Amino acid sequence: MNLLFKLTSLTLVVTQSFGQTASLNLQSKKWILLTNRIEKNDIYLASYSPSKLKADTFVMRFGRNGQIEYDYETNQHTQASGRTEFLDIDTKVSSWEYNNATTVLTLSLKGGYKSLDDFNFKRYYTIEPINDGYVLKRISEQVAESLKNPVTQSEITKSLVKETYGKSAEIISPVLVKEVKEEAKISFVDAKELRKEEIEAVKLAESITHTKILLSDSKRWILLTNKIIKNTIKFTSYDKSKFRINTLILTFAGNGKLEYDYQMDPTLEFCAGIDFLDIDTEESTWSFDESSNILTLTIKGGYASLDDFKFKRDYKVEQTEDEYILHKVREHYYIDLKKQNQKKKAE
Repeated sequence: MNLLFKLTSLTLVVTQSFGQTASLNLQSKKWILLTNRIEKNDIYLASYSPSKLKADTFVMRFGRNGQIEYDYETNQHTQASGRTEFLDIDTKVSSWEYNNATTVLTLSLKGGYKSLDDFNFKRYYTIEPINDGYVLKRISEQVAESLKNPVTQSEITKSLVKETYGKSAEIISPVLVKEVKEEAKISFVDAKELRKEEIEAVKLAESITHTKILLSDSKRWILLTNKIIKNTIKFTSYDKSKFRINTLILTFAGNGKLEYDYQMDPTLEFCAGIDFLDIDTEESTWSFDESSNILTLTIKGGYASLDDFKFKRDYKVEQTEDEYILHKVREHYYIDLKKQNQKKKAE
């Protein structure tokens, strides 16, 4: 038991040392951004060298007091292709913060490629060394919409690290550490394994947060799925610009009920042959289990009448940009009411 405690303590101390080294390295250098789109999950950084410069190379620095600085540099021997997508960052509102205890880097970035208002996010990253640089691996995210209810640093700390040993050092001045001892590298691998469970817990918390956004009774969603009885159901955020001839707008009401109506683009002409989905709101419900991150839907309705089908299914929720996709993981029952009605008529 004592041996396990010592190994755990040593592992966390080494992890903490690596985290401090990574943070200090980040602050002491200029970095070349290798990621084509900075809003993607992972960010790759290469240490700055004039030999690595291409035409219009994005070079950034993690400045003091959490400031993010950047510029474009060009290799004079490289000819510009004219197809460069220039990234601009609003440095007045963008920032970075590193927590030594959790070894988590927080980035708040506002910017874009066509304007400074393309994206605005706050994300949490682990830092992993790669050849002559680092990769920032996203573990949690707050999109601009959910920044209204920000996650506190204490919540992130609680999710990632159950116990910490020793006091974390503060960054006083930039220090460049060129190498890490072999025994420290081995222990760091153990530390990464140790944190897998905590990182998975953060990912689960992130999924639950996204699902709660979908289930907020203050939001409306456009149903993109042509047939709701299929295994996958897709929604997109409500916007009048997305209206079609028959657009079903759905709300997950706070009482576990489903509410809906139809809206359409007034510039489009109505045509025959459209299947309208009708839902029996008296018998249709939803429920969400946070422990398993499962959304359960009970829906009765149909396209010809309210008596076409009734099912109860469990779904896993996936978020992609401004869309939500429900993937069926279990079916409690599916009743084809049309067959039952036909049977009753025959009798």
